[in-house]
Amino acid sequence: MSILNEISELVIKGDIAGTKAKVAAAVEAKEDAQVILNQGLMPGINEIGERFGRGEIFVPNVLLSAKAMNAGVEVIQPLLAAGGDTTIGTAVVATVKGDLHDIGKNLVALMMKSANLKVIDLGANVGAEKFIEAIKEYQLRDNTDKKEDKEG
Repeated sequence: MSILNEISELVIKGDIAGTKAKVAAAVEAKEDAQVILNQGLMPGINEIGERFGRGEIFVPNVLLSAKAMNAGVEVIQPLLAAGGDTTIGTAVVATVKGDLHDIGKNLVALMMKSANLKVIDLGANVGAEKFIEAIKEYQLRDNTDKKEDKEG
């Protein structure tokens, strides 16, 4: 079994420490960070999503797997960032006012980060006004940054 398959299996099992250690081993073995993400971590979390959708596993399993994936992403995040600014955009996420449950939001944010989106997480129980303010702020900031890049 390849190290990437082992990473996927550890994510599926929800083995946080094992995933982190195996990702670190892959980095030491000079495996590309993007390859670790796309061929190791993502297939594992995708499998968890499919199993959850079929009703084969439950929320606690999904949470453990998400934490395992996040532990792996933390190991490779500096390497992904060192490759230059590869973000493809900015996303603002939050759980709407009246809902304190943020499991889905956290999973979506993790997937967005994995897809090279900059994620602004406003937290849980967030009103519409705060969403709108953040969208305007970060849309303006991103547009300003792009304008400066073109001028500079």
